[in-house]
Order: sequence, then C-alpha cells, then structure tokens
Amino acid sequence: MKITTTALSLLALPALLAAQGPSPADLALASLPPWAAQALSDPLVKSRVVLHLATNPFFISGDFDGDNRVDVAIAVRAEGSGKRGILFVSRARRPIVLGAGLNSIGNGGDDLSWLDVWRPEELPAGKLPAARSRLVIHVEKLESASAWIYWDGQRFRWHQLGD
Repeated sequence: MKITTTALSLLALPALLAAQGPSPADLALASLPPWAAQALSDPLVKSRVVLHLATNPFFISGDFDGDNRVDVAIAVRAEGSGKRGILFVSRARRPIVLGAGLNSIGNGGDDLSWLDVWRPEELPAGKLPAARSRLVIHVEKLESASAWIYWDGQRFRWHQLGD
C-alpha cells in the first residue's frame, strides 16, 4: 500500500494531534502550582522566555527568599537566542529571570546552558550571613564547578563553591 499526503489528511492533522492528548508543555504547566504557572503569563516573562523542559527537574521549590512561603524556580530559555536561565517566582514580588540572556549572575553568566544539576540545598548554620533563607539553590556543572544562588533581601547573588 502506497501512502500519500492529500489535502484531506492535512485537514485532519489538527484533530489527529488533539487526539494524542496534551502537549509536554501543557503537562508541565499543570505540574506547577497555579500561582507559579500564572507567572509564565506575566507580559514581561512571556515576551522573553519559555519553559525549558530538557532540564530535569524542570522546576524546584522551597522558601528561597526567607518569607516562610514556598517559592518556585523554573528552568527557562530565551526563545530567540536559546540561552537558558532560571525564572524565580515568589508570592512577594514580580518574577525574576536569571540568565536566559537577560541577567547575568556571578560566574554563571547570562546563559546557564552549562547547568547539569540543580537542587534546593540547606545552608550550614552561619555559612552565608547575607542570605535571607537557609535554603539556597545549588547549581552544578558535573565534574567541574558548583555554586549557590541565594536571595540577600534585594537580589539574587552567587556564591562560588568550586571549579
């Protein structure tokens, strides 16, 4: 049997795609807390970055700013340049993008494409007096370098751990 593309099959494509279920991006958005997913609709965010689902996990959560409420850090990329970054979503302020060609952070620069591993990590007591939370984000390039990203009350800062 020979398979050919016809106008009818092209017209049926949207229905066929819809029958396959939700897209990976739709499923990812459904995995986020609703208030965090809504941040991706913020005009300043939506016009600059999209979810980057190749990072595993694509989001982490914890009280990163010390306000005793859960925050979310989401892996994103700039749609135009493809540069990767982190979108921080807090209930206390507008979303903040680090990297993604928009904002440089410490030795991480403005493109976090090098990032292999990230996770919430509890600070040892007294380790970073400027940090407003005991919870930081550990970022790492395997077998190379790592750092903590933390909130100092005004902005996110970088603390290099090793290279």
